[in-house]
Amino acid sequence: MIIPNFQFGEAISSDRDFTYSDQFSGVLGLGPKKVSTTGTTLLTRLLEVGLDDAVFSFTFSVNDSGSLWIGGVQHDSYTGNMVWSTTVSQERWQIKVAGINMGHHTLCSSDCVTEFNTEIEVIVGPSEQVDQLYKLLDAREIAGVTIRSVDCNKVDSFPDLTFTVKGQKLNIASKDT
Repeated sequence: MIIPNFQFGEAISSDRDFTYSDQFSGVLGLGPKKVSTTGTTLLTRLLEVGLDDAVFSFTFSVNDSGSLWIGGVQHDSYTGNMVWSTTVSQERWQIKVAGINMGHHTLCSSDCVTEFNTEIEVIVGPSEQVDQLYKLLDAREIAGVTIRSVDCNKVDSFPDLTFTVKGQKLNIASKDT
């Protein structure tokens, strides 16, 4: 598919501190309509030139491999049933969920909004809930920055993270991260 006159930019400097991250791969532009520094996102332009649906899927792996499918879902990359939910914002990939649990601990029990964003590697949310999550994961402060880290050697012992969406429990086990 050819996208005529599409603006693509390269960031060669930033006022954001990326020193805590080993890698930064960039931003592709799969955000919702209203999130773009150039006026339109790649996904919006793809829809304008003939993509049937604004559906995309991606996979990640611990060995830095992964894939991106635009215009469909990689059904062989997940188990269980697909649960579709309407976004609650035109600015972010946010959906309403009925609950968020980590193991037996409830982080949010009603009218929760969660965001799925591959651009950011930190957890953002109401401070009470994020602090509770930090405590459950034994997250430690990193000097000089406003983020925390967890001991990757303990990941296998972390409790499962469960989102309840439209009556379905969507479970992310620590072995899946």
